[in-house]
Amino acid sequence: MAGKHSAAHYLYKILTTPATASRFFASESTLWLAKLDRAKLESGPGELKWEASKSHGVFAHLYDADIEENAVTEVKELSRLDGQTWDDMLSDLEP
Repeated sequence: MAGKHSAAHYLYKILTTPATASRFFASESTLWLAKLDRAKLESGPGELKWEASKSHGVFAHLYDADIEENAVTEVKELSRLDGQTWDDMLSDLEP
């Protein structure tokens, strides 16, 4: 019998976003960031878990639910020019 597959949304704190973007989206020229209301994620459907990675700290994962629209407080589209890094673009983000 196959086990149930859990889909997860990987969520990052504002302080880890530049490093995450540089690590996983280095070849992309556009990045969308969504600021989320933690209390609404915790009280909404699914399960919000804080889990340690092997070497990069503790991160939130939302399991078995889509992110509800009312949990999204802000959305930004960011584009970078050739030669710019995501670290450069995102270094002055505010929580």
